Formats: sequence, C-alpha cells, structure tokens
Amino acid sequence: MERRRFGRVVGSVAALGILFAPAWALPDGAEHHEGSEASGTSRAETKTVGELWRGVNTHEAELRRLVQAKELGKIHEAAFTLRDLVAAMPDQSALPPERLAKLRGNVKYVAILAERIDAAGDANDQAATERNVTQLQSVLAAIEALYPEGALK
Repeated sequence: MERRRFGRVVGSVAALGILFAPAWALPDGAEHHEGSEASGTSRAETKTVGELWRGVNTHEAELRRLVQAKELGKIHEAAFTLRDLVAAMPDQSALPPERLAKLRGNVKYVAILAERIDAAGDANDQAATERNVTQLQSVLAAIEALYPEGALK
C-alpha cells in the first residue's frame, strides 16, 4: 500500500514538473510557444486543444513502447502526464455542451485508468497493464471522436 501511494506521489510530482517546466528543460523535439512563460500562466493553460492532443499522442505512444518493452517501472510518468494533458482539454475546447459533458466524463475515466496503469506497473503485472492501456486507447479514441475533423491537428 505504501509503495502504491509513493508511486502516485512521485508520478504526480513528475507530471507537474513536466507541465510547469521551463522551455529549456523540455526534451528535444518538444514544442515551445513564445509568451507562455511571460504571461505567468502554466504551459497547459496556454496550449491549444491541438497542442494538448499532440502531447497526448506522444505520451500514449511512449506508454505503449514501455509496456511492449516490459519496462513497467517507468510507465507512471507517461500515464500521469497523459492524464494531466487530457484533464486540460475541457478548458480549451469549444465543444457543444453535450459533447463537453462527454469529454469531462472521459477525462475522469482517463484519470482512473492512469491510476490503474500505475498500480499494475508497480505490481509488475504485465497482463493488467496491457489491459488498462488497451482501455485507455479506447477512451482516447472516444475523446478524439468528440471533436470535428481537423480540430485536434
């Protein structure tokens, strides 16, 4: 129980560190947009829904790579960063109310799946990790379907 709690804390801290990292601390290939730090707002708040979605896709691919490589001890960072990017989407979305409500429900489910992925990774349970990543991919597909074509580009 302590290990799971520790993993959640570390994962949350790492995800927040990534979201609020200065531009020079971003990995190679990460996007930087002028003015995001100057305004005093967080990077997630200033990103468009398309930028958030590209980040989601990047971290989802990293998550799949880690699971395939059976590096379950490293999946918490990708899972929680993905969760945080998805959580920022409703505030940046101009969706009709019914689609926005569906998005918010999916955001909550992504958070639950990120926790499950972290717990399965901490337990070194490959089958449960794969099952939860597959469910996450399904939820991400449902989120993508809420947006008009090209809105997430």
